[in-house]
Amino acid sequence: MKDIENVVEFGELLGYAERIGIPWNAAHESLVIDEIPPMYENRGTNQWGEGDIDMYDFSDETKKILSGFMKENNVDFINVIND
Repeated sequence: MKDIENVVEFGELLGYAERIGIPWNAAHESLVIDEIPPMYENRGTNQWGEGDIDMYDFSDETKKILSGFMKENNVDFINVIND
């Protein structure tokens, strides 16, 4: 089976976080601290896969957001871009 990838704007992750009960600002803080979106000096994307969630020491909020977002959208990897 072929892996499915998805380009995701950072704001989409924040919107998803709100839908599952994590306030926008708290989600923003967790995701930025865990370096999920590309930092401003990096004009590219950050790619994250389901396996990355356990490999890195992400906060519980970040884990919940990433894994839930991927599951809801039925994707194996996401390419996060700044919006």
